[in-house]
Amino acid sequence: MNIQGISSDLFKDSAFNLLTRVVGLFFSYIVVIWITNNYGASEFGMYTFGITVLGIATLVPKIGLDQSLIRIMSELHANYKISDIVSSLWKVILLVLVLSILTGSLLYFYSKVIAQIFDNQSYEFILKIVSYTIFPIVLIKILSATMQGMGKIRLFSIISLILLPFIFFITLQVNDLAIKDVQLLEIYSISSYVAAIIGFLIVGKVLPLGSITKSRIYPIKRMIKISFPMMMAGSVMLIMTWTDILMLSYFSSDMNVGIFSAAQKVSFLAGMGLMVVNAHVAPKIAKFFVAGRHEELERLVHNASKLIISISFPILLLIFIFPEEIMEFFGKEFIVGSSVMMMLSIGQLINVLCGPVGSIMQMTNNQTIFKNVVSLALIVNILLNYILIPVYGIEGAAIASMTSMILWNIILLVIIRIKMGFFTLFITFSKH
Repeated sequence: MNIQGISSDLFKDSAFNLLTRVVGLFFSYIVVIWITNNYGASEFGMYTFGITVLGIATLVPKIGLDQSLIRIMSELHANYKISDIVSSLWKVILLVLVLSILTGSLLYFYSKVIAQIFDNQSYEFILKIVSYTIFPIVLIKILSATMQGMGKIRLFSIISLILLPFIFFITLQVNDLAIKDVQLLEIYSISSYVAAIIGFLIVGKVLPLGSITKSRIYPIKRMIKISFPMMMAGSVMLIMTWTDILMLSYFSSDMNVGIFSAAQKVSFLAGMGLMVVNAHVAPKIAKFFVAGRHEELERLVHNASKLIISISFPILLLIFIFPEEIMEFFGKEFIVGSSVMMMLSIGQLINVLCGPVGSIMQMTNNQTIFKNVVSLALIVNILLNYILIPVYGIEGAAIASMTSMILWNIILLVIIRIKMGFFTLFITFSKH
């Protein structure tokens, strides 16, 4: 295998992924800045609460399929017919549709109870909107994972990164000019349905979705068996991200939730290199691992780690040099979140330096260990939030998030060194 070819391929696909992510993030952050400047921190905090609950509500319908499909579709694309991919995809779509309806129904009927727990009756309406937004969000994830597994990185990037932010931005402008009385989360819900339909049409250009044949290579039970451990691991990771928002919603005000969310979104930019490169690297890690090509796997990881830090370091530098100026983009009341943004970015710095540890664990049949490690980090995160938020507010939530992120990255770094014989840490790259 030509290692230079791997590096070149990695760079080209990652460069396009970076471009599409930049475009997607442009619209995402323009939307956030527009909302915060026009509605303020409190309204943005309520919107953030809704988006956070939506993310949690999609975990059950996805049941880890958005991760396992990368591996499944990669195998089917390499070794089987297109008809097998189409058959498997339709099985997944029907499954997530049923699960989305069930999850949405429960959320809808218990929306008042949940709102009372948070002592905020306005959350009831938000939760009802979330209940019927679950399926299109899950469908977008399933379609993009299918494209990623097939190696269609450009289509994956467009479906997963650009469609929804762009459509949401356009719909917000239409609402502002013509309607003006539709809630933010309602606009997001409408946008998600439009994005899901367009995503489905894009995938239909690649796969003959109208031609369905039975395939027994991946029955639904087998897919669930693979997906469930990934769901547990991925869910814990996502819940850890959302815990700060939920606990702030419980202990603090909508304004503080909005400020923390804005700071968190900026810190996520610091991890852009990891997100961009992971999209291309994950299916290749699975491919090399299954084929027993461990030396090529190690080289791939090292090349990926170099590219990750190359993308993320300039962003981190800007965050650390201009924290107040960056937060002021969201409005004057957000400047107080500068220290929060910097603490969260320190966690992202360690995340970036450690490389694609999460992808390596999940693509090499180590998803159970990954789940256990991030579960430990989640417990630490919850405990620290519980102790620190009542005393230090949003800074306490930032300390909890930073600490837990550093913890699971360092532990996984050591585990990969022990199990696979190499470090993913950018500054070492020790072999044996």
